[in-house]
Amino acid sequence: MSKQKTSWGLGVFMLEAKPYRVICALVLFAVMLVPAAARSTEWESKYKNQNDRLEVFEREVPGSPIKELKGVGEIDAPPRACWNVIRDYNGYAAFMPYVKKSEILKVHGATTYLYSVIDPNLPFISVRDYTIKIDDVSEPASNRYGTRWTTANDDGPTKEPAMIRIERNVGSWEFTPLDNGRRTLATYVLHTDPGGQLPSWASAWANLRAIPGVFSALRRTVGEAKYRDDSEVPAR
Repeated sequence: MSKQKTSWGLGVFMLEAKPYRVICALVLFAVMLVPAAARSTEWESKYKNQNDRLEVFEREVPGSPIKELKGVGEIDAPPRACWNVIRDYNGYAAFMPYVKKSEILKVHGATTYLYSVIDPNLPFISVRDYTIKIDDVSEPASNRYGTRWTTANDDGPTKEPAMIRIERNVGSWEFTPLDNGRRTLATYVLHTDPGGQLPSWASAWANLRAIPGVFSALRRTVGEAKYRDDSEVPAR
């Protein structure tokens, strides 16, 4: 079992312990006493791994109990190759953590509508789904590539009773060149609320630990020949 999946399971187990619930309630009450204006909206480093060349940051989002996350890491591949991996939307189930299904619904110019099903594959954690609208914001002339997305559930399938619909999933990828374009500085920003019965602190905790897995998937996949950087791979 992976460390990420173990963390999810541990979090759910701890929710069942009554003493832990009391502690959490006290912590939550203390947080509520802090004026909103006093909470920092600046990025704060929460994870750094020199060997993995990855750092993860978080910051407060006004009006939301869930923090926004940002992962910044180096990839040993050109920016376009990284971008080609991220644009392989229909292939996410093969290499992205927890993705059970990923299907392009429609494409209009530089905008893609993507429906995804997420399965943590853990007891007591329900399958979730969402639709997002993805905009290509690349600047090929400067060898910079990227995407931005927002929730677009109204443009996707009707909610199924057995799934929990994720109502907020907003983020971006940015790939900028390093070493004259031979390598990439990748920046991944995400603000999402898994919803359901998970408390906000548990959701934020799980989100934070998912970021390294996403970068590992990108690094593992970008070396495949079909993602080479000498030609653009269409969104598929």
